[in-house]
Amino acid sequence: MKAVVFFIALYLSSFLCIHAQNADELISRLDTTSNDTLRVKLYENICWAYLFSDPNIAQQYADTGIALARQIKYKKGLASIYSNLGILNDYHNHYSEALENYDKALRIDIEEGDEKGASRIYNNLGIFYKNRGELDVAITYFIKSLNIKEKTGDQKGISSTKLGIGNIYYNKKDYRTALTYYKESYLIDVEIDNQKGMGTSANNVGLAYYELNQYDSAEYYYRIAEKAALSNNNYRAQSNCYNNIGLLNLNKGKLDIATRYFEKSYHIDSLIEDHSSMTSAMLNISRVYSRKGNYHQSISIINKAIKIAEQIEDLYGQINAYEMLASDSYLNGEYKFAYESKDRFVMLKDSIKVLENEERIENLNAKYESEKKELMIDKLNQEKQVQELEIERQNIQKMAFAVGFLFMFILAFVIFRSLKQKQKANQLITQQKKEVEYQKEIVEEKNKEITDSITYAKRIQSAILPPQKVVKEYLENSFIFYKPKDIVAGDFYWMETIDSNGLRVMSDEHSVSNSKENNPTPNTQHSKLVMFAAADCTGHGVPGAMVSVVCNNALNRSVREYGLTDPGQILDKTREIVIQEFEKSEEEVKDGMDIALCSLKYKVESKKLPNTQDSTLKTVATLQYAGANNPLWIVRKSESLKVKSDQGEALSYALSTFNFTLYELKPNKQPIGKFDRLEPYTTHTIALQEGDTIYLFSDGYVDQFGGEKGKKFKAKAFRELLLSIQEHAMEEQRRIIDEAFESWKGDLEQIDDVCIIGVRI
Repeated sequence: MKAVVFFIALYLSSFLCIHAQNADELISRLDTTSNDTLRVKLYENICWAYLFSDPNIAQQYADTGIALARQIKYKKGLASIYSNLGILNDYHNHYSEALENYDKALRIDIEEGDEKGASRIYNNLGIFYKNRGELDVAITYFIKSLNIKEKTGDQKGISSTKLGIGNIYYNKKDYRTALTYYKESYLIDVEIDNQKGMGTSANNVGLAYYELNQYDSAEYYYRIAEKAALSNNNYRAQSNCYNNIGLLNLNKGKLDIATRYFEKSYHIDSLIEDHSSMTSAMLNISRVYSRKGNYHQSISIINKAIKIAEQIEDLYGQINAYEMLASDSYLNGEYKFAYESKDRFVMLKDSIKVLENEERIENLNAKYESEKKELMIDKLNQEKQVQELEIERQNIQKMAFAVGFLFMFILAFVIFRSLKQKQKANQLITQQKKEVEYQKEIVEEKNKEITDSITYAKRIQSAILPPQKVVKEYLENSFIFYKPKDIVAGDFYWMETIDSNGLRVMSDEHSVSNSKENNPTPNTQHSKLVMFAAADCTGHGVPGAMVSVVCNNALNRSVREYGLTDPGQILDKTREIVIQEFEKSEEEVKDGMDIALCSLKYKVESKKLPNTQDSTLKTVATLQYAGANNPLWIVRKSESLKVKSDQGEALSYALSTFNFTLYELKPNKQPIGKFDRLEPYTTHTIALQEGDTIYLFSDGYVDQFGGEKGKKFKAKAFRELLLSIQEHAMEEQRRIIDEAFESWKGDLEQIDDVCIIGVRI
């Protein structure tokens, strides 16, 4: 936690002007840059990039930059590198070296008259002494920094420094004074639209109100800080806000709300691997369980927190954990364990006191050296000022005559050159503007061409899908939930109908073999075999759509050209055609599809149905199914389902709830396409009763990320959803499934195409 607090404080310091850059990119620029001044700046930025992650590398680049800056007498760059080294030493607890480097940087900035640089060092010294607990010394440096920033009009810097002063008073427990500085910082950030600073200052205002027991005001500012952290993708700040809101609700007695926010904080900490903050969040969660009287659960969480704190050698985290463990163990009646935890707490606390005493002695020595160097700097400055005044007087006398003579000539030359430069700049700007507009037109035209092409591809793909009118004609009590990820999709649904004479049947607007006279049989669903499928081709978007066209064509050929109606045989032939099509390519293509394929027929001869001893069950239709990786789900109000399969047992799962039972039929674990071991697809025959509901689907729905924790929806939740909506009509089921998907997905991106077919007998 100490490292996190330091990082946040430092981030809010004057180093907000340095942007994080990719170290590899900076290093590569060194090889292509010959300008020594620019190379010094690159060494400075590379040092900063490795400052917190690899101090040895940071030190190496800093040393190289210092040597080059001295060689070319680039003092501003030299001061900046010394400042970086001061931060590096402070962060890694080398206090004397930190002060020495800060002093070097400050001396150069004062000699060069760089007020902004001096203000930056004063601010860093304020942070240094604040982190050491020497608050009075820290506030002195913050005020020095603030005076310079107010003089130069650095509003962003003023806000940052006032935030630092507020932190001093907060640590002194003078919360009202802290609140004054925090609000001043917040108002400045709002005025200059500094989103990151606004989030931090708002959070600190909330902390001050919290300590003053003004919880409504605290929550108001916490919400502002939360919004700023989310908009800037600042995960550490998000975690901090959630933790603060959790503590506020814990004090209000809203334990469930507090738990939810502590868990949010823990989830973020685990994602960014901030183990110290994870420990803190776990201890806060345990406090909720302790408050509820669930000491057993609280103790379990505390023990997990202790393991993390011990792994990262977080003594403060261990002390808090053992103190809580002693209390909860005692309340849980585990007195021996409570006393052992108390002893461990006391031992760790004593070791912290020893470390703090050693640190205090080192700080005193460092402070003495710092003050001595400051006196030397002041003396040097006074001597330098006297010398500069004398030199200035002599120079004025020497140049008074020359200046008057040259003034008019120089003024005329400057005016002439300025006009020329302005004219040249205007011409360059005009030329650049035309070039930008031309490039913009090209990009917009290309984007339009691409979008138009994809939109036309959607029209082509839509042509291979059965129209909703035809689907409703032959599967009246059904729905299709089809939601592509992109404009075009890799998922598709398929349907074909065969009459009692084995002839392909069109909708009412078409005929068999394009002749209505050849089909004297009435167009009723009971005289036909209806085949339908939900397919998921490799990929999504344009590549997936191209594969779907090939696979759809293979399905049509298997039925129309080869006259197949058995689902397993259809999949065998489809696989053969798909492999043949892709083998025409010079490159190896392993694309294909997963599919669940069904054939549904009413008025079936009993000898073709699975054996059943229950004479009360009336069979109204038979369903044949074969699958390539995609299963078939059947929901029935009765708990009896008989399946006849080519290869043994077919049922792999049954879930009963809401007075319904869901059965899952196994697919073959092989796709339609190239595979290491090709086997014939299995056809399952099922006797259906009135009211049975059939579901076919791709994996896009169950694989969608969402919910509070951003996890997959998963098959278990999908089964429970389907069982819960069985009392609804099929179109209402489609609407509920759609709403559940959108609610689960929330603001996250849809990751895959979604296709679900539901049919009720």
